[in-house]
Amino acid sequence: MLANDFISEDISPLKTSDTGIQAIQMMEEYRVNHLPIVNDSDLLALISEDDVLEYENPEDPVGAMPISHSRQYVKDHQHILEVFRIIYLQRLTLIPVVNKNDKYVGSITLHDLMFKIGEFDLFQNPGGIIVLEINTRDYSAGEIVRIIESNDSTILGLLTNSMQDTTKMTITIKVNKLDITPILQTFYRFNYTVSASFGQNDYNDLLRDRYDSLMNYLSI
Repeated sequence: MLANDFISEDISPLKTSDTGIQAIQMMEEYRVNHLPIVNDSDLLALISEDDVLEYENPEDPVGAMPISHSRQYVKDHQHILEVFRIIYLQRLTLIPVVNKNDKYVGSITLHDLMFKIGEFDLFQNPGGIIVLEINTRDYSAGEIVRIIESNDSTILGLLTNSMQDTTKMTITIKVNKLDITPILQTFYRFNYTVSASFGQNDYNDLLRDRYDSLMNYLSI
C-alpha cells in the first residue's frame, strides 16, 4: 500500500508555459483544485485554483505566478496512510509523487485515494460497529482485541481519535459479526463506556429502507 500504487493515470501536469486559464480548465476537467507544474521530469511546484484566481493576469504562464503550495509532494515509497495524512493537513485535492531521485512520476488525487481506501476490508465487509470512550492512559489495544476474540469475533478495523481539550479518546471498532450483543456485554462487564453501537438491528433497518425505496421506485 505505497504511494506508487495509487498514482492516477488520468492526470497530466502543467508546463511552465501553460497559462492560468489553461490551469483552471484542466482543474475543472480533472475535478481537482491543485495541479503540479513540471519541467521535463522535475517537479517545480504545486499550484492551486486560489493561486490562479488571485493572480492579476491569469493569461500569464503559471511559471510566472507566486504559488502558495510550492514543492508539496510525497515519495513513491511512502505508505498510503502517510500520504493521506499530508493531504489532510495541507487540505489538498491532489499531491505529486516523486521517486528516490526526486523526479516527478505522477499524482495522487484525493478522489482516487478515497475510492481505493474503500476497498479495505473495514469498508467492504458487513459487520457491527462499536464506539468506546476511554481515558487515553487506559487505552490497551491488546485488551480490546482479547475481549472481541473471546466472543469468537475478529476486528476488521480500529480507529482512534483524541478528544480535544480532554484526556479522553474514542475508539471506533468494526468487527466481522452483525450480532454484537455478546461483545457489548463483555465490554460493559469490564467497565468500558460504550458511547455508540451499530449492529444487527441497524443493518436490518438499512436493508428495509433500501427495499422500501426500491419498491417505491418500481411502483412509479
